[in-house]
Amino acid sequence: MRFWLVFSLVLCLAPPLAAGVADQASPVASPPSGGAADNRTEAVLVPYEEIQMLRQCFHDVVYQRTIERLTARKKQLGASNAARVIDAKIQRLDTGNAEYIAQCSQDILRLAQKAQIDMRKILYFLYIDRNRNRQLALVGFFDPSTRTVSPVGLDLISSGDMDKGKDHYLTPEGVFENRVENFGYRALGTPNQDGWMGLGAKGSRVWDFGFQPGLRIYRGGPSLAQMRLLVHATDPVQGESRLGRRDSKGCVRISAGLNEFLDRWAILDGNYEQWVRLKGRTWLLRQDRTPVLEPGRYLFIGDSSESGQPPVPGSTGMNAAKQGAERAANALN
Repeated sequence: MRFWLVFSLVLCLAPPLAAGVADQASPVASPPSGGAADNRTEAVLVPYEEIQMLRQCFHDVVYQRTIERLTARKKQLGASNAARVIDAKIQRLDTGNAEYIAQCSQDILRLAQKAQIDMRKILYFLYIDRNRNRQLALVGFFDPSTRTVSPVGLDLISSGDMDKGKDHYLTPEGVFENRVENFGYRALGTPNQDGWMGLGAKGSRVWDFGFQPGLRIYRGGPSLAQMRLLVHATDPVQGESRLGRRDSKGCVRISAGLNEFLDRWAILDGNYEQWVRLKGRTWLLRQDRTPVLEPGRYLFIGDSSESGQPPVPGSTGMNAAKQGAERAANALN
């Protein structure tokens, strides 16, 4: 176990983390202090050492890249309202915000209960907050005995913006399993007529969660229709600068760094890893991957705005028409 952790740290090439990131002391990330666990969930052991190692890797591969991108953009903007929006985005990435992490934990619990999934099978997960004032991805480990989350890291995303009309959907809320039946694929890196690589650079992973009912604006009102739910990277130049706001057609856009992290550590590949043990190998899974001890399989999509989360500093409010659409969307979910 310890050899594996040391080897993985060498692979990650992670230097000591910056203050406030490395020395996180979130109460939900600490081992339980005792007490009898529920017999139905006691079989799950939280890999605290592995989680700590993953935090370091997340810092280098995901967080640092996002901060560098945002900082460079802020220098271009100078002293302006847009620069203050950049500051607000940076503030969102603080996993030391115990209140927000606890809120995510409760939302994951709510979604899991609603979907009636076995909480012992959640393990590592990807949680997407589609709240227009958050637009975050949380990678973490769910402990079913305490029903809390050990966070690994936060990154900016873009979920669907149905206000754009036409074929744009509100990213659906729920629990979605990464199944072999909805076999994923990798981006070709081919730019469209506008020079946009919609799925990211060549080789970027695309996680396919199948057809799902999504909400869109049709003839002036909200209407449900089938959409294909994907999690994928975006154009490294034009797309990544837009992360942190609703912008997609309904899929979840993530950064190249987060795409690499999820792919390299097989965070959501529990079903694929079981399948490949029988098959031998597959072109989809990278050959240099280092799967975590217990890969997960669930994508959670929630909305912190529905639980009374106050607006994030620097965010913009919605007008009355958009608020009405939001309420209609929540009623249909």
